[in-house]
Amino acid sequence: MRLRNPKGFVYWLHRWSGVAVAILMVLWFFSGIVMLFVGYPKLYPWEHMARLQPLRQASCCVSLHTALDAVPHTDGTVSSVRIVAVGGKPQYQIVQGANVYAVDAQSGTLLALIGEEQALDSVAHYLQGSSPTYEALVEADIWTRSGALHPHRPLHKVRANDAADTVVYVSSRTGEIVLLADAHTRSWNYVGAWLHWLYMFRGPTPDPIWHWLVVVLSAVAVVSTIAGTVVGIWRWRFRKPYRSGARTPYPSRAMRWHHIAGLLFCGVTLTWIVSGLLSMNPFGVFSPGQVANKAAYQGKALSAAWFDKTAQDFIAAMTPDSLREIQWVLIDSHPYLIGRTADNLPVVMPAVEGLPSTVAHHIDEHQLLAAAKHIFDSPIVSVQRLEQYDTYYYARAPQAMRGAREKPLPILRIQFADPDSNWVHLDSRTGAIESIMDKHQRSGRWWFELLHSWDLPAMLRFATLRDVVLIVLSVGGLLASATGVLIGYRRIRSTMAARCARARRKGK
Repeated sequence: MRLRNPKGFVYWLHRWSGVAVAILMVLWFFSGIVMLFVGYPKLYPWEHMARLQPLRQASCCVSLHTALDAVPHTDGTVSSVRIVAVGGKPQYQIVQGANVYAVDAQSGTLLALIGEEQALDSVAHYLQGSSPTYEALVEADIWTRSGALHPHRPLHKVRANDAADTVVYVSSRTGEIVLLADAHTRSWNYVGAWLHWLYMFRGPTPDPIWHWLVVVLSAVAVVSTIAGTVVGIWRWRFRKPYRSGARTPYPSRAMRWHHIAGLLFCGVTLTWIVSGLLSMNPFGVFSPGQVANKAAYQGKALSAAWFDKTAQDFIAAMTPDSLREIQWVLIDSHPYLIGRTADNLPVVMPAVEGLPSTVAHHIDEHQLLAAAKHIFDSPIVSVQRLEQYDTYYYARAPQAMRGAREKPLPILRIQFADPDSNWVHLDSRTGAIESIMDKHQRSGRWWFELLHSWDLPAMLRFATLRDVVLIVLSVGGLLASATGVLIGYRRIRSTMAARCARARRKGK
């Protein structure tokens, strides 16, 4: 170990930090390639709607007032209300505080926690042709780490016994299916996203131990890569080759390939590790500067008193068996019923007395802009109607990390003059706040999404070429890391052998 001069320290730093993280970097590069094609298990909204049973006027529903009265009002105000069919029967799902309550939409009674038989029945209705068998009641397992599942825990784990060998997770609060994981996705995830994100060390969100484990390991990898790049440049003969005729001094094949691959792929390796580190948002560097006032956008607390139209009115206005979901929504105190069809298309009915019971496919944009003024206590400086994706608003392939998020078009982009320069994207079809981005989050878009995923719209349009380039670069990084593992193994073995030899000499 040479610590007498800065140059010797850099050599020492790369050597032993590389020993610490070389295997991890091999796993990151390999799993990153897998993630280009297979993502973490998700329940896609368009598939979910297609599998839900239709809402029918003959079996639906008691009034919203009756449903809300069935819920114990101990968790604050009601934040959302929807109706879907679960196990072939319609139910209200009412979110209040951190809890979700299920109310039988035919009788108006509050449903108790879902049991095994109900979970099996829900899966049988959801996956036609399946023969579900019960496995366990789990708080969280390797496929259910997402914080979005917290209101539904514990989860019933059911094996569908279908052609895809699907494992289904059912909410113990509502009986609704919340996650699917088929055998193909599960098997590839062991060497894909689950491995890439070190989920073997993660508990349910939030998990500060896992968070800082990833941050520290990534930081060590960054240090090792920078030190290795410096050493590689020092050792490369740019003008005059070594006596062997080579530009690299290393006779060992592993050392030679490590030197060459390290120099060729150090740039992309460094950007991927740094961006992966920043994806963990250490110290909140990309956290929003202020919280949006969504309650002001809504206008007033959600209550049955504001809605003059009922679920029956909505179902009657639609083609029979076309509606799969109904939501009760307030936008600037104006009530709407928002529905979803089997093909996941939204439909809207104003829920005000005196207006005809007809449906539309969007909400008046003037109404949306009037409501949007209340989201931040600052004036609006710009409004754009996006008809196509751009650098900050775009869709990803389903297997991508955020591939399950809908990115509808057209979308309204509203820019505020607040100190954090907030942008709000509003879905003009439903009035939903699709996303909020301030200057910190837009900076994170470049530091993480671009550097880690290469997700500029121009790149995403040429998906095959992008995948080929990413695979080639990943293989290069894999080569540099794998040779580093071999070199590290030899280094440790020789060091241990030398210590054993010294110990034997002292023993004599």
